[in-house]
Amino acid sequence: MNKTAVASDRRPSGWLGQASRFTAIETALYLRDNTAIFWTFIYPVVLLVILMIVFGGGQARFFAEIDVEGTGPGADRFAQVLQGRFDAISPESFSLRRVTAKDTTPEGRVRVIIPVGLGEGARPGGEPISVRLVGEPGAESGSMLSIVSETAALLDREFSRSPEIVSIRYDIGSPKRAAESRSAVYYVIGLAVLTMVSTALFGFSGPLIDLRARGGLKLLSVMPVRRTAFLAGFAMCRVAILVVFVSAFIAGGLLVYAGVDALRATAPLTMLSLIVAGSVAFLAAGLALAGVVTSNTLASAVINFVNLPIMFLSDLFIPLDIMPEVVRTIAQFSPVYLLVDAMRQAAVGEAASGDWIPAMVALAALFVVSIAIIASTFRWRLPR
Repeated sequence: MNKTAVASDRRPSGWLGQASRFTAIETALYLRDNTAIFWTFIYPVVLLVILMIVFGGGQARFFAEIDVEGTGPGADRFAQVLQGRFDAISPESFSLRRVTAKDTTPEGRVRVIIPVGLGEGARPGGEPISVRLVGEPGAESGSMLSIVSETAALLDREFSRSPEIVSIRYDIGSPKRAAESRSAVYYVIGLAVLTMVSTALFGFSGPLIDLRARGGLKLLSVMPVRRTAFLAGFAMCRVAILVVFVSAFIAGGLLVYAGVDALRATAPLTMLSLIVAGSVAFLAAGLALAGVVTSNTLASAVINFVNLPIMFLSDLFIPLDIMPEVVRTIAQFSPVYLLVDAMRQAAVGEAASGDWIPAMVALAALFVVSIAIIASTFRWRLPR
């Protein structure tokens, strides 16, 4: 038997065999590319560390400034209970001051007036605890007044010996850790989705456009391989890398910045399904972009033009709440936004059985549209 026959026997002849072989080869080449290693694996980790250092405890919290006017057991008890309420929520965001009737309360503070004689055995004649907000109400006013009113109601029941009907418990653990946990989920998931999108564009569209421009794809027409098997291997390499890395990135990020309990709360099957669906859909969109853009010099500009709005308008690491209403309305129909929102719900264990369906529908639509574009626009060689 000659050497040619032996080589032919060892070459995968079927489509699946060729696609598997191309996947293995492309994966090895990808993992040897320092640029790909940096942007796929190192950059998201570095960016996560920076964001957590800068914004890790930066969840919005109100600052409550309260004046308590009055003397005696009632005023003392009110100040004690109110202090305990805010200590459980955010002790560093609370300032309580004991004042007299002659003292003035600056704008932005809440003034609570405790009736004379409250808590001394005799009920004052119909005089209630007075709660007054001084100045214009702000975003935090409702939270402050809610806690102050609940404390006043508690004292009213306590001094009148009436039965408790509604009970509010502030069992939230460490406020600092809770803020860090919320930040971790927000940034870890946002950067994970950003990695999926960026890999689809910069690690898939760009190399394909460049390979075609250099005549690499044209060579496949004279080689004993199926071109669709090559494309499948090229894509499956990146799907496999994304699924493994993004899963590890999410697990590691939540473990380091949110703790074991946050990691245990994650719905693993839902999360994995969303990662796979997102990777496949975005890579299909990247291939469609490679079909539309034929110029190698134009590729970087177009890819950045597509990538930048996705980065800043999909709630990845810049809150969508700060955007204008028209932007929020449009962005909420984006497959990227729907995916990141569903993954965040899965990360905190709040994804009900149907909550991830809008994301899956949007990703499926993106995949179908991308396949249609690929079928009509993708060319293996540049037009003359």
